[in-house]
Amino acid sequence: MIQLDPNSGPSYNALGMITERKGNYNKAISLFEKTLSLIPDSENNHLSSFAYYQLAETYFKTNNYTKALQMLKKAKKLAKGLPEPKPILLL
Repeated sequence: MIQLDPNSGPSYNALGMITERKGNYNKAISLFEKTLSLIPDSENNHLSSFAYYQLAETYFKTNNYTKALQMLKKAKKLAKGLPEPKPILLL
């Protein structure tokens, strides 16, 4: 899918999730950051909130708690603009 559309934020996010679950956290962080570079940061875009949450979770797994908290706060802020039910942002 990325080969077909290299500007597809959802594709990079999905690949980041797979990579994170395989334990390759540094590569997953790069993929989530790529996702965020391709999608707008807005309170009505569920993908941006979710990508920040995924980034927070991955930073948490690398013991980078400061960055994890920063990303979690950003995810929570962006989730405010989403309709109910809102995603649960828990680590």
